[in-house]
Amino acid sequence: VTGNTTVYAKVNVPAEDKTFLEKLEDHENVTITTKEEWDTFVEHSDVVVAGQLITLGADINCQNTTYDSMTFRGNFNGNGKTISNATFRAVDSAYYNSTESDIVCSGMFAALGAGQIVANLTLENIQAQYASTYSAVLAGLADGTSANPVLIQNVQVRNSSASGRTAAGVVGFTRNVDVKFCSSRDTTITGLANGGGVVGINNAIVSYCYSTTSPTALPSLFGGSTGGVVSKNVRGGYNDMCWSTMTVVGASDVGGTDIGALVII
Repeated sequence: VTGNTTVYAKVNVPAEDKTFLEKLEDHENVTITTKEEWDTFVEHSDVVVAGQLITLGADINCQNTTYDSMTFRGNFNGNGKTISNATFRAVDSAYYNSTESDIVCSGMFAALGAGQIVANLTLENIQAQYASTYSAVLAGLADGTSANPVLIQNVQVRNSSASGRTAAGVVGFTRNVDVKFCSSRDTTITGLANGGGVVGINNAIVSYCYSTTSPTALPSLFGGSTGGVVSKNVRGGYNDMCWSTMTVVGASDVGGTDIGALVII
């Protein structure tokens, strides 16, 4: 060597020596067991890639922390655990396949895209702040493809709230999605145009779901629609084996899809 020389070395760090964030960034499957790991996941959820699996290994009490709704491309297994006591702010959606540029969503996830799976999760005392487009406790919207739909299965929402132009207990808008075995109880759904106990605007399949919430929206005279399970089915959207209870306040001007509804005046 006769001059200045730079030598590079590649070091393989053992998996057990990596930090939680390094594992996320290296696209490894990870398990969240503490609030600190949860906070790291929420802040860096955009580094997760399709097929990467995030699993809850313990109940997570968010201690009334306010987060931005997550941008997320992986799969999420709640593993029968509960996420509680958090608020999610509305953000621009990164997934919606549309010429519109102002799709604003709120929920734990802003949006879910083709092929994603979210399952086996309870959300307790979660607030999805007002969104000018879609708001729901789990996800503002879920937008899959016919060949690669989104799967949302066994998600239970309790003592939570969502508000927006279209608001719902679990998902605000669905297209090419299977929503199965989900529920919404003791949850406040405040929609401007649409309010649904489980799903707001539905262009998908909602099956084996139930709700005991009483969503609100504008009267149908002004274009509003509410439903115990789904606010509004569009195109090929339909419900199967679902039920709800709703309390109608004032005039029973409910324009939504009250499949199996037990209406309590």
